[in-house]
Amino acid sequence: MNQYKYYFLIIGLFFSISAFSMQCIKSGCGGQLCIDKKEDNGISTCEYKESYQCYKKSVCEKQKNGYCGWTSNPEFETCLIEKRAKMNSSIPSFSVH
Repeated sequence: MNQYKYYFLIIGLFFSISAFSMQCIKSGCGGQLCIDKKEDNGISTCEYKESYQCYKKSVCEKQKNGYCGWTSNPEFETCLIEKRAKMNSSIPSFSVH
């Protein structure tokens, strides 16, 4: 029975160390990705969207779920809403006769 106790202790210690060693970094051509530095698979298509500017107003960090992500704040959310509204208004509409 004691061997299982130590087994679970070692596994728990491994996951605790992994969680603490996570370093979140900004990645992608527009700085719009928030990823774990160890994974470093932040591949993006390198298109430019004005909304990518908004990510400068947010923080790339470990979230409650244990993964890297963007921590929201009012300035970030407002920026995203404005940029997306601007993008949607600039899409031409066509009418069929």
